[in-house]
Amino acid sequence: MTDILGVTSVWSTVISVALFLAIFMPLGLAAVKELNDHRKRGLEPLPRIPTRRSLIALGVFTVLFWAFFLWIIHWRGDVVLPLLPILCIIALGVDIRRYSLAGRQRADDALPPAD
Repeated sequence: MTDILGVTSVWSTVISVALFLAIFMPLGLAAVKELNDHRKRGLEPLPRIPTRRSLIALGVFTVLFWAFFLWIIHWRGDVVLPLLPILCIIALGVDIRRYSLAGRQRADDALPPAD
């Protein structure tokens, strides 16, 4: 679209980032405000505990995104920022930690009380 208007690639990137921030910053701020309002009222949301199936699915998607990213690098020949695969690895790490902590808490609840 910006090529038709004769905008250079630098300004095209600036415009894209500005539009992205103009859309997602208010949404993020509203979500934080809503979460803080819930916390003030004592309605803290429960953490989402991932299942084994969701961990496997996220792992498969992460591997597929990395494979696609490497294919794009091989096909285009230049370096591309692997933002989506990196975000998938971060999400997978967080979910694995939540899954393991939830398993430990359940195991601790099953122990008999100490005298």
